[in-house]
Amino acid sequence: MKTVKIFLLGAIFLFSVNSFAQTTFGVRGGLNLADVSMKISGIGIDATTMKPGFHIGAIMDHSLTDIFAFETGLMLDTKGTKIKSSAIGDVSGEAVTNIFYLDVPVNLKASYDFGGIGVYGLFGPYVGVALSSKDKYTGEFKNVSGMSEYDNEIGSSDDDDLKRMDFGLMMGAGIEIDKFQLGVGYDLGLANIDPAGDSDNFVKNRVLKISVGLMFGK
Repeated sequence: MKTVKIFLLGAIFLFSVNSFAQTTFGVRGGLNLADVSMKISGIGIDATTMKPGFHIGAIMDHSLTDIFAFETGLMLDTKGTKIKSSAIGDVSGEAVTNIFYLDVPVNLKASYDFGGIGVYGLFGPYVGVALSSKDKYTGEFKNVSGMSEYDNEIGSSDDDDLKRMDFGLMMGAGIEIDKFQLGVGYDLGLANIDPAGDSDNFVKNRVLKISVGLMFGK
């Protein structure tokens, strides 16, 4: 229920500013390649690999000058990671963590038009709310395969698997042709999403994004 309230408040904010002549709205979506930065007992873990996913949502662009604009939105983002073990004896397997977030980016956008093709860059913070998370394990032992799934508990207790809140920095760049956008971005998570974590034990989100967008009213 709290997540629904956050979504509704954000939607009201986005559409209440529609009266500004310099404000345009649009939709954006695309591919996520998600991973994590992880440290356990002070030792960095590099066994993870990028997990494919997606992002989709509504965006608002409000011009400040001919070059600079303020951009925000509401985005459904999939994050997480994948750990794949090579065969050890007769055993091999893969563990995938998938997390659904509702993210709100707050970006400063700089753009310039080159003969009808706009080039833009984005930079700013984001805050995210974890909606759900699941671990999926698949493995093989002596040519016999198996699979299991586990719903992660989200909260602030040390007994939980994942913190509710995430935050970090977003950066990106792309091109605009008329109403269409094509861009690439990177989310650098700064929050330790491990409820029992500390400076020597942390998990932080990392996401590479490839996006397409459509702006209305341009």
